[in-house]
Amino acid sequence: MNELSDREKADIKKQIFKTKDWNENSLRLLAMAMPFFNIEDLKFIINTIFSKYYSMKDVLDVQQELVSAIAVNYLGLAYHEHDKDEKEIKLALSLLRQLSHEPKNCFAKIMEQYYTAQFDNDKKKAERIKQFFIENDMNYYVGE
Repeated sequence: MNELSDREKADIKKQIFKTKDWNENSLRLLAMAMPFFNIEDLKFIINTIFSKYYSMKDVLDVQQELVSAIAVNYLGLAYHEHDKDEKEIKLALSLLRQLSHEPKNCFAKIMEQYYTAQFDNDKKKAERIKQFFIENDMNYYVGE
């Protein structure tokens, strides 16, 4: 995705803004293209998706995986852009908390804990989780 031209990125963003039916393909595209957006542009889209998939228990596994990836990506963007708009942050964290405690959701559950600690300014907890990622060569996920 980094190799795309500005025009190609703009075309992808345009397609995403036009989306009315958030299905597997459109969710996957958004999950991959989120870095193309600024946080303000994403809020409307995020609210639409999070409203549709509010109860993760009723969502198919593949959609659950994609929506949780979008939630994690959104939290990362919000944190790094110092966005403190609690509505979308709380929605994203709530969706991740609803995920079952199955191994397939492990990453999303850990990231929910990490971003909860970050947004609550619990530096000690955030640092413990960050160290776990660093020790397991997954620095990328915690900005190292």
